Amino acid sequence: MKIYENLSTPGHRAITPAAPVIVDSAYRPSERDPHAERTWRQVTRAVQDLRQDIAMTTGSIDWHTVQQLFADDPQAQADRLAAADPSATPALIRLDSPESALRQFGGDAPIDRAIIVGTIGRSAIIDTITANGRLDESEQIADRQEAFALKEVDDPIPGVAHAIVIAGSDARGTIYGIYALSERIGISPWFWWGDVPVDVRPIIDANYTHACVELGPAVPYRGFFINDEDWSMVRWNRKKFPNPQIAPEVNYYRHVFELLLRLRGNLLWPAMHPESVAFNTATGEDGVPVNAREAERYGVIMGTHHCEILLRNNEGEWDQWYAEHHEQYHMRGASVRESYDFTLNREALLAYWRERLETNKSCECSLTVGIRGVHDGRFNVAELDRYPGDTTEEKEVAFMKDVIAAQRALIEEVYGPAEAARIPQVLITYKEMNDVYNHGLSRVLEQPEYRNITLMWPDDDYGFLRQVPTVAEAAREGGAGVYYHNSYVGRPTNNTWLNSSQLPLMTEQMRRAWNTGMRRQWVINVGDIKLSDMSTEYFLRLGWNPDACTAESIGADFVRMFARRDWGADKATAAELADCFDEFSQLIAIRQPGFNLASLNPEGVAAGIDLEEFAFNPSSFGDEAQRWLDRCAALTSRVRRVADALPDARRTAFFEQWYYAVLSQSDTAAEYVNFWEAWAAFHDGRIGDARRYIALSKAARDAIIARNDELDAINDGKWAGFIKYDTHLGDDHDLIEDDQYPNVEMDDGDSDGVEDTIGGITATSNDSARPAGVPAEPVGAAPSESAPLGFVATDGIVACEAEHPTRIIPGMDGSYWAPIANEGQHGDTMKAFPDRGISRPGEGATLEYQVWFERSGTVRGTINRLPTFNEGVEDDGTPRGCRLAVHVNGDEPIVLAGNNAWGESRNRHSLTTVWERNIIRGYEPLQFEATVHAGWNTLAIERVDASVVIDRIVLAAKPLPRSFYGPDESRRISVSYR
Repeated sequence: MKIYENLSTPGHRAITPAAPVIVDSAYRPSERDPHAERTWRQVTRAVQDLRQDIAMTTGSIDWHTVQQLFADDPQAQADRLAAADPSATPALIRLDSPESALRQFGGDAPIDRAIIVGTIGRSAIIDTITANGRLDESEQIADRQEAFALKEVDDPIPGVAHAIVIAGSDARGTIYGIYALSERIGISPWFWWGDVPVDVRPIIDANYTHACVELGPAVPYRGFFINDEDWSMVRWNRKKFPNPQIAPEVNYYRHVFELLLRLRGNLLWPAMHPESVAFNTATGEDGVPVNAREAERYGVIMGTHHCEILLRNNEGEWDQWYAEHHEQYHMRGASVRESYDFTLNREALLAYWRERLETNKSCECSLTVGIRGVHDGRFNVAELDRYPGDTTEEKEVAFMKDVIAAQRALIEEVYGPAEAARIPQVLITYKEMNDVYNHGLSRVLEQPEYRNITLMWPDDDYGFLRQVPTVAEAAREGGAGVYYHNSYVGRPTNNTWLNSSQLPLMTEQMRRAWNTGMRRQWVINVGDIKLSDMSTEYFLRLGWNPDACTAESIGADFVRMFARRDWGADKATAAELADCFDEFSQLIAIRQPGFNLASLNPEGVAAGIDLEEFAFNPSSFGDEAQRWLDRCAALTSRVRRVADALPDARRTAFFEQWYYAVLSQSDTAAEYVNFWEAWAAFHDGRIGDARRYIALSKAARDAIIARNDELDAINDGKWAGFIKYDTHLGDDHDLIEDDQYPNVEMDDGDSDGVEDTIGGITATSNDSARPAGVPAEPVGAAPSESAPLGFVATDGIVACEAEHPTRIIPGMDGSYWAPIANEGQHGDTMKAFPDRGISRPGEGATLEYQVWFERSGTVRGTINRLPTFNEGVEDDGTPRGCRLAVHVNGDEPIVLAGNNAWGESRNRHSLTTVWERNIIRGYEPLQFEATVHAGWNTLAIERVDASVVIDRIVLAAKPLPRSFYGPDESRRISVSYR
């Protein structure tokens, strides 16, 4: 058995499976790396993974067994390797020095081929190979963070004739290089989490005659946050792992740490909800938390989210700490949770934080500063009036400055000035903290003593960044970062079940973050990890190299890569799956699967604003509800055909990683659309129709339940109980209860004369009729590709997809509009660039749409804007906004202002707030009126604020029916034909 990619490559020599892995016996501490011993331990641990990965590809270790392991540890892995066939399993050789190789191996050249692993500047072996001129790539990566190189080298050290050399710039760089080789030989990063199989085969790709060099990540700190795990992962954890009383426990986190590193991440925010036992609860004999020590052994940096200050998990630690210390510190407060108040119990909180810093001092960490409530709530300030200021806002700024100053002093006391300066410190401006920042904390953090704090801005919990830094903020030593959501529990509705993030939106928003200087720390909330494989990996790839990831490349590059690596797709099948993924992105832009429950109104169709505002209207534009269902069904059918073409062994991974979500999204759509149709029929007195719609809805609901049973059973019940549609406090997240349907007798004999199968109403195409006076194109002639196209009104309505302007005019100020692929509900969007700055009137880039109306008159226009935010101010203090200017035929521009600030629009007790309504429908309608004349008219949309994204434009000369989906795009013809 050989490991090779192309044996005909000059200089390539295949590495046999038994070729040993050679490492140094130790790294010596140096000024460059005072933690060299830790670096060595982290690298040698990953080397054991590499040995096992090779053994699984050769078949000497059964990969099925490893994939089914829940509890695993270094000794168990070592025992497996020792028991494996030595002719198909790499040995591990530790060298005291390169010169000792001959003495240790014996003979002139007893080792023909090997794999050599080490860290530049710490590994004597790697440094010797470099000094001998055989690894010039070391110079490219030596002083970089987390960089690595892989290269085939002849005569690397005495006693070895040929080797693949893996060299890293530091511990994690070396580890990433190790896992790069593992992935090359067929081990997916999702091997355990996604049940991706291993192809046991006689020939395996691994040709590095041309060196593979990765210069390290663009974003230094990249990771994910395990959240909202109470109602799925924790319960599953208790059943599957050996320590149910401390779930999630260390064996679970070993799988998490390995996944993170295989994806080239380095930062983890651990699970922290009430049902989870706090990450740092279990401690070793030395008092160091077991999980933190294990993270250090892997090379993972531990951080915490916005309300877990200085590594403290309040949900799991504060109550007990309070019980043990409240008398000692004479703590005040009306309750245990209200005692978590810096204005009342300053010394107690500092002691609480100090204790955790001391226990975790030896482990790599990122420290969250500031303060919020015990859980996800506003900070307690019972005695805020102690702080200076004329307003509450000014006092809160003074309070937060005091908190951060005290925390910084504490960090320096525990770690010492030099080490404290190296530790990442982060202020996460989540929810009310963003208001405090904008009310004046920003000026505090401009002061020199605070400039190394990273400013981490969040999205709105649904994928839209609230604020980006000014040029000055981005230039601070600590820089800026992003906390992004792939999963969320809260208003307006939970989004946890399918983790159906829209990757084009993620791309656009994270590239916006990168473009504006948010380049220090990126963290994504992945819920409980499962089902978020693609979005998690894609996010971390964005952090590694933002320039390599664009909305256009999601399907062209990422999905195709994923499909070939994990699902065994051939080139053509991978391309087909990428096209399907583009359609899936648009369908979830129209309606997230988890958002249907937000509109559920058990009182019936006519009773509430939820239905009137958000539900599809069966009587609008050819039964838009059925049109949406038809799109969902068409995608499902297409994906099912593609799934049948995948290798049998790969279908489980495909089902878990994406197919389950596609099918469940389609069934959820059918469940809810038919639910609404049933209520509409019931209120119209069409009882037979109502019964049939109820049956269709319940059939879809039953399919969801059956699919979950299927998921529970696969791979010997590995994930049984993990994935639930009842994802929040026992509420059914996406299932309709029987008592919510119309109360009709289900008499099978009463059909009311309706066909057994409910179909959609046939819509009349805009192309089917041409109003009198519309310029006709020559019969059989298509518009020239170079000719500008305009839109022709049908029945007084023009609908334009934003990505189809007649003309794009660059701005005098350098601004421009550009398409974002598949970000919209029906296709691409158009975005106003650059991502900073305000355009003065008449200077911004302009989109022009030629629109033809049969008659003159007043039209009502609606521009569907993605509900992005743009909080804060520009560097000159000018308030930002989400504005654009519209004019028709050169009339005075009308400035349309979209909802700009999350905090000002949010109300937890109503679905009628601007932000919540925008999130549910996926866009914000900006409305205006204009005068048009008969014939061609020029609609111009001019950039005012940065990063405004528009999806479509509708102009109507008459009132439109209530509609969620809206009319189809109008017919386009060459403007030159007029």
